[in-house]
Amino acid sequence: MTLVWCKSTCSTCRQALKFLRENEIPHTWRWTDREPPTETELRELFERHPRMELLNPRSTPWRKMALQEASLEQERAIQLVLEDVNLLRRPLLWLDQELHSGFRAESWQKLFKL
Repeated sequence: MTLVWCKSTCSTCRQALKFLRENEIPHTWRWTDREPPTETELRELFERHPRMELLNPRSTPWRKMALQEASLEQERAIQLVLEDVNLLRRPLLWLDQELHSGFRAESWQKLFKL
């Protein structure tokens, strides 16, 4: 099953969900702004994936905090996301137990072999 974490007000997330519906790809999604990831979920994510694959340096909170990726350690990144889920890159797509971040129609067409 395909799982997508997205934010309800994110236009890119809405495009990604539209892509899945239009291509009749079975999926489930989770609105992270309504059901934020737990600390356990974040720890699992950050243990398996590079933090910059998960974090969004273009997000407003990132810019406001003037974060630097080189100095942002995993533990601090987890705590920051727990405080503000908008620091997560979106959408996050799990397909065949692999994580893909962001949405580009061309990339997803390749992923889903369309």
